Amino acid sequence: MNDEWILLVEDHSADLRLTLEAFAENGIGSSRIRVARNAQSALDWLATLPQRPLEHWPRLVLLDLNLPDRPGLEVLRTIKAAPPMSYLPVVVMSTSEAQPDVVAAHQLHVNLFLKKPTDWADFLRVTSLLRELFIDAARRPATPTGSLRL
Repeated sequence: MNDEWILLVEDHSADLRLTLEAFAENGIGSSRIRVARNAQSALDWLATLPQRPLEHWPRLVLLDLNLPDRPGLEVLRTIKAAPPMSYLPVVVMSTSEAQPDVVAAHQLHVNLFLKKPTDWADFLRVTSLLRELFIDAARRPATPTGSLRL
């Protein structure tokens, strides 16, 4: 079974396609990315993590804020409030640059808040940096601790 390195929470088809293609150009194929098209799908999949060994947990959650069923901030709040899931690195990548969104995400302990790229070159650059930082270089606890309640 391939490890899914990234949980990509994105509902916009064009942004989803560009993000997947940019990650593929940077050596992360679609078999390494779990896609959730809405908040509930992301939360349902995250709820399965306690039954999996840590090496099968995503190394990154890439989260859009503007989701059809509920705000991405609710997904972030759920992740960061539930040890051991709170150890998951979460990067918000959103078209929103509104300060209330940026502040709220940081208050909820987002690891990074990025403006969503607007062209192919920027998608390539951002996905390359995300791969280098969160897949290649970052280290996480060897064993999750705490209880998980979603």
